[in-house]
Amino acid sequence: MAIPIGTTSRQLGALVRWMYLTVVLVGLLTWWWPDYSTWGALIGGLLTSLMLWLCWRTVSVNRSVPGHPVYLALLIPAAILTYHLAQKGLGQASADSGLVSGALNVSLLLHVAMLALGVMLSQSLLPKAINSAIIVRICGAAMIGAGVLAGFRNNTEPVRQAMALVGYAGVAVCLEPLWRPTISSIQQGFAPPPHRQAWKILSLILAGSASAILAWSSPGAAVLASIGAGMTLVIAAVVFSRRSRELLLAGTVLAIIGGAGVIAGAPLPKALTFNGPLLGSGERAFGRISAPDGQVLQAVCGTDSSMQILCRTIGAHGAILTVAGLAVCLLIFLARARRDHSGDKAKCVAWTVAAMLCAAAMLDRGGLFIPAVTLAFGLTWGLAAEAAGRSATPRPGVTILVLLGGTMVLIGVAKSGGLLMWSAQAVWGGPGADKLLHVVFGAILSMTMAWLIGSRSVRLGLAAIGLACLLGGVGEVVQYMTVTGRSVEWSDWGAHAAGSIAAAAPYLLCIGARQCESTDATGHDLPIRDPYSG
Repeated sequence: MAIPIGTTSRQLGALVRWMYLTVVLVGLLTWWWPDYSTWGALIGGLLTSLMLWLCWRTVSVNRSVPGHPVYLALLIPAAILTYHLAQKGLGQASADSGLVSGALNVSLLLHVAMLALGVMLSQSLLPKAINSAIIVRICGAAMIGAGVLAGFRNNTEPVRQAMALVGYAGVAVCLEPLWRPTISSIQQGFAPPPHRQAWKILSLILAGSASAILAWSSPGAAVLASIGAGMTLVIAAVVFSRRSRELLLAGTVLAIIGGAGVIAGAPLPKALTFNGPLLGSGERAFGRISAPDGQVLQAVCGTDSSMQILCRTIGAHGAILTVAGLAVCLLIFLARARRDHSGDKAKCVAWTVAAMLCAAAMLDRGGLFIPAVTLAFGLTWGLAAEAAGRSATPRPGVTILVLLGGTMVLIGVAKSGGLLMWSAQAVWGGPGADKLLHVVFGAILSMTMAWLIGSRSVRLGLAAIGLACLLGGVGEVVQYMTVTGRSVEWSDWGAHAAGSIAAAAPYLLCIGARQCESTDATGHDLPIRDPYSG
């Protein structure tokens, strides 16, 4: 019996969507305390979702990725950290005594890559989910639950404020479905059902209760959220210009409430320090360093905010440019929704506020080190672009290969594997964690190359997998020639090759499943596609 064309793509697409959504929901509720095991779970969940995403794109013969302006903002810290890594953590460069020879620089670079991967997966897999009131509320409830759990568990003070900001982002997400469905939602293929007045009132009461609980657990987060949301609403009122008095009024009230909290003495982050090298000190910021004028600067400590850590690691100018880039992205989202209907504008404002609060959580105390904040950032920033009402411009899929290859090269030739190795050891629980990483990244590299080269030709796809096997050996040769201080083992090439060869199985299954489809099948007996996941 013939299978209608597109059936495998739809089914595999639904699988990877729900897989990624499960990772996000479970991660938000359970990975809000920073330790190596939770980071290992996050990395494993994102890489598994990426592998399924590559299979789906191979079946769909789609070699593009959605564009997003946030990638340009993330390039700033990535470039500066690469400079510091090349200076102190690669090749024959001298290592600083007492430090970990590039491990922290590599770890921060890996974090930037995971942020970009989370944004890409959210934007690619969940664009229609924002039109589902059920899924939007589930995501918002998970973010609120994460903030509440972190606020009421014992000994969670280092992460309490950052997770409370994530909780407030969840409040904004939960309130988003209250606005009426609009014409553009219908044009996108699905119109959410209208909400009854009683349900709106109940939702507002629940959102207010959640906000009060979060404010009780972290007053500082309440002040920051109120000021940030108020400023975003005022800017949105200026951008939209027409019929925006309600936005202006709400933003002004929130900003006044936040200002009153500041006057009342609510705890706020420490003032930023702008002394130190122009491009920061990289991982040396975690030790005692000297400013250009000879002044000795204290090391980064646990009470510093992530913004302060960025100022010390990539320099004040790099940190300010990164934050400015994020702010420009939010303005772009609002500008895109300017000509949409009022319901679409409200949806864009809600997701823009959520994205802003998640960025604030990442820049707050401990935010860089919390896996749940990374997931919340990827989810909100990926969907904020879709909520703006404009389809993302497709970009060449080779950007995925460049990101993956660059990350693998930097980790491979650095003196220390950093967070990736430490997380793998915590999850694996025994020797051979490095071999596991070689297998995993060998499989992902092979699948990526097969997707880009062999989506239409099995021969080219198998040739790409063979080339990926050889690249593992090239990497070991480069590692040997650069004298990184790490042991060079040809068994690592064997593990990489094993992962590459293993990737041939899902690749061939994808190609075979697509070739089983035929135009002779009508597909009238197939169920209608799920409008919530696409």
